[in-house]
Amino acid sequence: MKKIKLLLAIFYLFLATNNAVAQDWKYLKAQKSTEEFNKQLIGLDDSASLTKEQKDKITLLFVEKLDKTKEIKALGLSKEDEKQQLSDLYYTNWKKTNEVLTPIQRKVWQQSKTQ
Repeated sequence: MKKIKLLLAIFYLFLATNNAVAQDWKYLKAQKSTEEFNKQLIGLDDSASLTKEQKDKITLLFVEKLDKTKEIKALGLSKEDEKQQLSDLYYTNWKKTNEVLTPIQRKVWQQSKTQ
């Protein structure tokens, strides 16, 4: 009985550790995306740099997008339906991101998309 409890404890510890690593990976990927976004803004206008607060908010939006993308892909939809849902997700995510930006940052970002 003690061996079973020990094995279960080890198993749950493994699961918890594995889940924590997955969460860290998502957060690190989101941070990298946020930094790349900030570099694009700075590359066009130094004054358009993201603040720490903006970076934190945008990173969380990227994490949310990663989670929802995974959920959509797991639904087993047709290619067309999946593409539409992902498109809607990206649009919604961009609207939320846009709300975090200042008017100057929005203008700089729009300029970058036309170049």
